[in-house]
Amino acid sequence: MLRITMILSVLFWAAISARAQDNWLVLDAPDKSFRVTGPGKPTYEKMPHRVAGKEIVVHSYLFIEVPYAFLLGYGDYPADYFAKRKAEDVLKLDQQRFLKNTGAKLVKDKLTTYQGKPAAEFVAHSEDNQSIYQVRMVLVGQRLYILAVSFPVDADTKPVIRFLDSFHILEEKK
Repeated sequence: MLRITMILSVLFWAAISARAQDNWLVLDAPDKSFRVTGPGKPTYEKMPHRVAGKEIVVHSYLFIEVPYAFLLGYGDYPADYFAKRKAEDVLKLDQQRFLKNTGAKLVKDKLTTYQGKPAAEFVAHSEDNQSIYQVRMVLVGQRLYILAVSFPVDADTKPVIRFLDSFHILEEKK
């Protein structure tokens, strides 16, 4: 009887765990430029941001599934911003902005490509070393996408990878 109870208990918790994963939904960008999958319906925010003396609009989608916070943000840089900078420089500058804005300490980083586009990936720890930020930035034309996940140091990274790898560029906006 104890064995049956234990098996039922394991099956019950497995079903609950699987159900929690089932709430992930596909988000298609309103302009059809990207697709991403995240837990539940995200909160959308649009706000102005100043970069190199120019104002850009930053769009962000925040998905919360405790203990994780999943963010996809993007903004379109002015064309002249790239006249003086290489893609790698833009990615490094935005990495520095992210670290400054969050107060996080860089643990590791690399320049790479994602779906054939210039990209950077990095991991940072919060000031108190209790949280991790795992970030992927992708530059598509003049648009910079930032995917970031914040989570406790002892949390499972499978949802983090699932979110980051679910991002798909559908169309490059001019």
